[in-house]
Amino acid sequence: MIKPFSDIWQDLLSTWPNLKHVWFSDRTYWTPSMEEFRTAVLEQNVRDITLRPRVMECEEFALLLRADLVRWALKQIEEIEATGEPIPDSLNHSWAVGRARGMNMQSAPTAKSHDLLVAVLQEGIYLLEPQTYQIWKAT
Repeated sequence: MIKPFSDIWQDLLSTWPNLKHVWFSDRTYWTPSMEEFRTAVLEQNVRDITLRPRVMECEEFALLLRADLVRWALKQIEEIEATGEPIPDSLNHSWAVGRARGMNMQSAPTAKSHDLLVAVLQEGIYLLEPQTYQIWKAT
């Protein structure tokens, strides 16, 4: 489903009413289903990287996993282009997945200072722990 950033902002505010800062880089985003999101996440290997304090920590895991999800979408586009089929509109939009940094989220099983990914999916807003790929509904 494709949603304008203003709708995503409202979705985020309904989950976190005191949310102050969100940086949108696009006007519209694709909100994948949980199945599509989980499939893409599980194909990545970021969680196999070794944690190295001060070098490879939560923020690097989050950045790498987000980048790998973009590469995954690009690979889908390239595979479709090779067949000559038209590219689905959903792949012509950024995913509604971003980095949540230092947020104190009640549902997060982590410390206050931590990086996660926030995914706006068709089923609602979910959090993703980039070091383990644990996904849970945001509250």
